[in-house]
Amino acid sequence: MLVIFMRSFLPTGILQILRYIVPWHCMNKGSCNALDLSISDRFLRMHESPEEKRVRVLRDGTPVEYMTCPLCGLNRVLDKHAKGRVRWDMVDPETALILQVRVGGGWGSGFYLDEEKSLTFNQLGSRPEYRALVIAIRDQAARILRIAKECTKK
Repeated sequence: MLVIFMRSFLPTGILQILRYIVPWHCMNKGSCNALDLSISDRFLRMHESPEEKRVRVLRDGTPVEYMTCPLCGLNRVLDKHAKGRVRWDMVDPETALILQVRVGGGWGSGFYLDEEKSLTFNQLGSRPEYRALVIAIRDQAARILRIAKECTKK
C-alpha cells in the first residue's frame, strides 16, 4: 500500500522530486489515494518473484554471448565492441608467466606483478609443490584437444 504524507510534512526538495513521480492532482489534495497512482514497471519489478524475473528477462532482455574457457571455466564476453572477438592465442605458453605473484599495498594502491617470483610453465613443472597442478592442466588440455578434433572432423 502506498502512503503519501501531507505536503506540510515534506521538505521542499522531496516535494520537487514528487512532482515528477506523483500525479499533480494528488499533490494538490495534500494526500493521495493509492488508486489515483499509476503503477510503474519499476514498482512491479520490485515485487516480482525470482522466477517471474527470470521469465521476463529471458523474454525481453538483451542477449549477450559468453565464451567459457574449457580449461578453467571462467566466462568472457565473446564479442567486445572496442576489442573485437575473444582470442585464445594471446598467451605464449612457453614464455608467459603462468603463475603470477601480484603484490598489493592496501586500499587504493592496486596490485603490481612481481616478475621475479612469478613462474613460467617450465618453472612451474619443475617445482614439486606445483607438479600436480601442471598435470591437471595437461590432462584437461588433452581432453579439450580430443573434443575439438572430434567436433571439427567434417
